[in-house]
Amino acid sequence: MIYKLIGNNTVNHKTHIRVFNTNLDNLALLKPAWQQYSHEARWRAHRAVDGLYSNLTPAGDQCTLSGSSKSTAEWRVDLGGVFSIHHIFIQYR
Repeated sequence: MIYKLIGNNTVNHKTHIRVFNTNLDNLALLKPAWQQYSHEARWRAHRAVDGLYSNLTPAGDQCTLSGSSKSTAEWRVDLGGVFSIHHIFIQYR
């Protein structure tokens, strides 16, 4: 699963990703993830799938943070198989 968001961005992108099957299980939870243009090691892609989302500010360490002044942001999550997807929730700001 690959998501690419494109825009004119002058600030960092904060992201959290959840992928649900028909039973509403989060298939992306703790799965291997990759992010293009990580801001720092502490905000890499693993934060997008860690299941924590009560404080999505950079200080909360519960979201990814992409590099400043990039015109694209891209994430990948390896779900570990082929699944029927009910819906995908990407919190991106």
